[in-house]
Amino acid sequence: MNNFAKALDVVLHHEGGYVNHPNDPGGETIYGISRRSHPDVWAKGRPSIDDAKRIYHRDYWLPIKADALPLPVALMVFDTAVNSGNRRAVMLLQRALRVSEDGVIGPVTLAAANKADTRTLVNHIAAERITFNSSLSNWGSFGLGWSRRVVDVAVTAVQLIK
Repeated sequence: MNNFAKALDVVLHHEGGYVNHPNDPGGETIYGISRRSHPDVWAKGRPSIDDAKRIYHRDYWLPIKADALPLPVALMVFDTAVNSGNRRAVMLLQRALRVSEDGVIGPVTLAAANKADTRTLVNHIAAERITFNSSLSNWGSFGLGWSRRVVDVAVTAVQLIK
């Protein structure tokens, strides 16, 4: 199984099936793919799992250059991107690495991520995610679930360390 497939399994486990929570700014979603962000895919009804896989790969995995990161780090950044957007995910990675936070995953960020101790970096990304999430206005509605997800993804990421 390739790295994208491994990471996608973790993300899909957390994204689940159909959701339309009134406090979720994403609105109506299935497999984490929102009608608001992807109306074209929803035009003929709910997107399929294959639609979701294509969107996750094209819109999240490739832009964060996940194949150039160690798998545990790629998983953390990918899951963050799905929840908070690519730019925010890269900024949280950069903050965890203590490099310039520009939201662009370039050579400096990639070099620092590949040189860092993977376990420590995974834990720092998790801490940055929880800190960021706790600043959001809908923390009261979703904070516990978000925190559980971050911890679960971090534990899974650490288990992937070779």
